Amino acid sequence: MKRILSDKPIRVFHVPEGIVFSKIDADTGLLPIPESENTIFECFKDGTVPTEYTKKPDMLTEPEEFFKSDL
Repeated sequence: MKRILSDKPIRVFHVPEGIVFSKIDADTGLLPIPESENTIFECFKDGTVPTEYTKKPDMLTEPEEFFKSDL
C-alpha cells in the first residue's frame, strides 16, 4: 500500500463525532489495572466505554473459588 499510495498526500483521520478512545486491557476488554500486561487504546461509541476494571490476578471472585483455594 505504501508503494501504491506513495504519490498521494497524507490525510489526517478525523474522529467522527460521538466516538471516544479509552485504554483497555486487551486480554479482558475491561478497563486496565496496574497489573494489566497487555493494554491498547480502543475506540467506542460515546457511552459504551467499559465501566468495570479487570480483576486482579490473585483475586477470588466466586465463593466456590474461596473454599477451594486452600486445597
